[in-house]
Amino acid sequence: MPIEGVSYELDALRTEINKNYPTIGIIDSSYYGLDTFTLCEVNPYILITQEIYSDIHTNLITIPLEPEQTMPYGIIYSKNPTPAAQKFIAAAGRSIFS
Repeated sequence: MPIEGVSYELDALRTEINKNYPTIGIIDSSYYGLDTFTLCEVNPYILITQEIYSDIHTNLITIPLEPEQTMPYGIIYSKNPTPAAQKFIAAAGRSIFS
């Protein structure tokens, strides 16, 4: 899992796992890169991640979960976005708040 403190929602999931499944060992990952997914392929690890990463590694399978927690998303972009990025940001803002 991502390190504690990165996400309130994942921290809540971590607390639930620790409370209800004390025999499960959680390994903290300070970042998610392709090497993180490869590490799960070559070791007996299970990675908790968003479904968006379901196709990131050909030798891994993603099983959707239905947890009580939800994960908010946001858009990260440069402080000096290109005109194309500005157009996308404006469009995303209109669709989100419409």
